[in-house]
Amino acid sequence: MLLGIRTGLVTVGLIALVLLTAVACGSGAKAQSEAVTEVVTEAVTEAVTEAVTEAIQVRFDREKISPDTIQVTHGDMVKIMIESIEPGQLHFHGYDIEVDVVPGALAEVSFEARVTGTFKITLHPTEEDSEHEAGHEAGHETEHEPDRQLGTLVVAPR
Repeated sequence: MLLGIRTGLVTVGLIALVLLTAVACGSGAKAQSEAVTEVVTEAVTEAVTEAVTEAIQVRFDREKISPDTIQVTHGDMVKIMIESIEPGQLHFHGYDIEVDVVPGALAEVSFEARVTGTFKITLHPTEEDSEHEAGHEAGHETEHEPDRQLGTLVVAPR
């Protein structure tokens, strides 16, 4: 994702260099200079707009995340920083992104919002949690703890 942004900015820079060189070698007319400035400005604005990152701080506390709804726009570069008091694995459905969370550590996940819609954010218990629960119920058949929905990711059309 970031490689694409860098490539776009490098391309814009090269276009600007070529256009400025052409103006410098030409008659230097004011109209040519204004045209070059307009083209470069539009290209840079487009590249910067594509590179915008939506940074969101999330806190996971037992049964939910706060905020419980994360809203972004299609095309956004999204960075979610997750603080947790419980271990597990957060799963962002629709994007099939999973991120491990542990108490006392800040977890981060970054992605480009390419798919619009409303998606569940669920918690998968860690193997350690499942083994711990199984130990409490030794001698009894236990079911795997189902994933818990903690919140929602909403990706709106641009």
